[in-house]
Parts: sequence; structure tokens; C-alpha cells
Amino acid sequence: MSFRRRLLLVMLAVLVVAQLGTAVATLDTIRRDVLHKGSREINVALDVTRQLLIERGHHLRDNVAVLASDFGFRAAVATQDTNTLNSVLLNHGERAGADMVLLADPEGRILAGSHQAVGSEMPFKALWQKAGNHESAVGVVL
Repeated sequence: MSFRRRLLLVMLAVLVVAQLGTAVATLDTIRRDVLHKGSREINVALDVTRQLLIERGHHLRDNVAVLASDFGFRAAVATQDTNTLNSVLLNHGERAGADMVLLADPEGRILAGSHQAVGSEMPFKALWQKAGNHESAVGVVL
């Protein structure tokens, strides 16, 4: 092999190695930047979602306070009139935009509700305990 050919191969090899090094460094920088931006966007979305949940929780808690102060509702609870309780809960839940409404006794047994049988246990035990400890609780249940 001639000197010219060996020189050409060495120069091509150096060029290929330099291009590969540049490509790897560029792709790594782009990957890190995309991950950083994605992480930042997820954190912003998480903060917005948390704020929306807090606001929704305040709205629902205010609606529950209105319902709890209603004389007819209190009378239905006192007499354990299940039909009236279900009707009132469904109507009130619909106005509040709630997907599910439940009325439970202090032990967590369902007295009336839209999706649970009367006498069954509260389906969201952790959320129920948190609400019992802190007067209210907001969470997402799938």
C-alpha cells in the first residue's frame, strides 16, 4: 500500500472518529436537555393539578357544608330514611359535579350513596382516615 493511500485512510479514520465524537456529544446534550425540560414541564403540571385538586376540594367541602345545614337532610339522617337520603345525595352530588356521593357513619359504614350498598364499608379507607384526622381530605382514586 502506498504512502498516499495510508495517509488518506488515516485522515479518513481521524475524520470519522471526530464526527462520531461530535455526534455522541451532541446527542447526549440534546437528550439531557429534553429530559430536563420534560421534568420541568411535569413538575409544573403536577403543581397545577395539585392546586386544582385543592380548589376542587374546597368547592366540594363548601357544598357538603350547605347540605349538612339543610333541615330536610338532617331529618332524613335522623330517621335513617334511605330513599330520601339517596335522592338528596344524588341531587346534591349532581349539582356539585361529584362523580360519587357517600354518607357514612363515624365507623365508616355506608348509610346512603350513589355507588355503594347500604351497610358496606367505606371503600377508600386511607382517605377516610385522613379525613377523620384532618376534618377533610382530597385525593384521586382510580
